[in-house]
Amino acid sequence: MAVTPVARPMDEPEGKGCCSGSEGSDNNFGLPFLFEEDSDDERIGSPAATSPESKTRILERRGNWSVVEMRKPAGVVARWITCGGLSAALDQTRVEYLADDDTDPASSSPRFLRDRLNAGSHQVMALTVALLLARLPKRGAETVCILGGGGLALPLALLAQEPALKVQVVELETDAIELAKEYFGAKHEPRLSLVAGDALEFVISKQVWPNTLSLAIDIDFLRGCPPPPLFLSAEFWCSAWEAVGLGIPDATAGIISLNAIGADEEGLNAVASTALRHAHSRSLKEVDRKVELAAAVLEPQGDKVRSTWTAFVPRPSILLIGPRDLLGMLDEGHSSSSSSVSSSVSSLETALSKAPWAKSLSGPFLRDLEQGSGLLARFRWLEATDPK
Repeated sequence: MAVTPVARPMDEPEGKGCCSGSEGSDNNFGLPFLFEEDSDDERIGSPAATSPESKTRILERRGNWSVVEMRKPAGVVARWITCGGLSAALDQTRVEYLADDDTDPASSSPRFLRDRLNAGSHQVMALTVALLLARLPKRGAETVCILGGGGLALPLALLAQEPALKVQVVELETDAIELAKEYFGAKHEPRLSLVAGDALEFVISKQVWPNTLSLAIDIDFLRGCPPPPLFLSAEFWCSAWEAVGLGIPDATAGIISLNAIGADEEGLNAVASTALRHAHSRSLKEVDRKVELAAAVLEPQGDKVRSTWTAFVPRPSILLIGPRDLLGMLDEGHSSSSSSVSSSVSSLETALSKAPWAKSLSGPFLRDLEQGSGLLARFRWLEATDPK
């Protein structure tokens, strides 16, 4: 589960942290990018934020977790989870709903808006699912496995938009699962499996459902410290590739995505090289030998590039590993040639026409990619290569 800070830690002096210097001038309230639209009075942790008149309020505190919601115009309410005494917001948990009673949103059952995703990482992960679905000659009971559940914004949006999908979610924190059930609309249904446990062990023990298109790792393993040894092990990556169909008869390789927030170049290349090396360290079918695997990263570009990123404002990025032809659809900036860009857009549009819901769920990311400016707008191939 990736963490994005909301308010400066109480023991941090003024002038330090994410808002120091000119780099913080676009966000003067110590808020993460997702919250830039919010006003100073809506800042979590401020006196105004906890007053009865505030648009922002805390619904529940449970251990180290809190559920917070903020009223917006037109009866829209945003809700998200914070961790660590309100000092950090789990930005990918943010969802929105329409309140039936505009005077008291909590007085009625929320109607969550499942046609949008607020976190850029989730928009990318949803898009990879759409690209994989578009490649299938026919749709059956396809599945997606998500490691790190949070408030379940991504799985619940996918289930609402694509009837052909089933989703497995593995979340270590039982409190996060319970909060998702109580405050974020998660409920028991045959197409959703919620597992409380260690994500890496879950994959290694081969509990991932068959016909899994995509393995989305929404856990910030590369942020600020070395990843757990098991994450770079042959045991994990061979199991992960098998989970997404590599080497399985009548199956084709899927995409593995990683929320790489806070990762440096060394960490990205280490994971990509390890993943590709183990993709071909096992006995594969001939069809898989014809699949060229590659690794790419989506990262900031344009006015979202900062000269300095910190532990409090970590650099966002998404690592994608999978068939080169599918990843190449996102390579808008690979050439300055307008004809090349036009061709890339055309192949992406063709794929999205088979899963049109992705234009809604992934809309902000797609616009950033087309315009070349945004937190994940730069597509870059990594030097790590398919070793076959």
